[in-house]
Amino acid sequence: MEYRKIKIRVKGAEEFEAVQKILFENGVTWYCGGKEVQYTDSNYLFVDGIGYLTHDSNNNDSHFNDHAYKEVSASEILGISDFNFEKNTMQKKVYKVLIINKKTSKTIKNENVVAVDEQQALLKVFDVDAENSFIKIEEEGSFEVKETSTVILKEEKKK
Repeated sequence: MEYRKIKIRVKGAEEFEAVQKILFENGVTWYCGGKEVQYTDSNYLFVDGIGYLTHDSNNNDSHFNDHAYKEVSASEILGISDFNFEKNTMQKKVYKVLIINKKTSKTIKNENVVAVDEQQALLKVFDVDAENSFIKIEEEGSFEVKETSTVILKEEKKK
């Protein structure tokens, strides 16, 4: 994803820091060109069309809500869903991925995949002729994973 003309609502200093690091890794900088994590007491971040990062030092809800940029969730930027920074845990789900060739009705894939969302589950399944395949994904269950550091987040983001 190209991080341009977006606004991000963050919850707490740890999430704010993690989001900034991902933005910096993807070419976003503070207006002065810096890539140091700062202003972690703010609730809102904005990235303009050039890739400059700003924040709302007043934590003004109406300014954020009225801003024209597209809202992107912190979870989307971090490539995760349901991450609890207080408990340092992330909700992962088990998806059953069934892929059938529409021409031959032959099953190509039928497996369980652990992922944080359906998109990640699909990305874990490869070598599929998307135009000639039917893809069905069903959530099979979920479990909580204790994360030891944000390095795990970066590893998942690379995929």
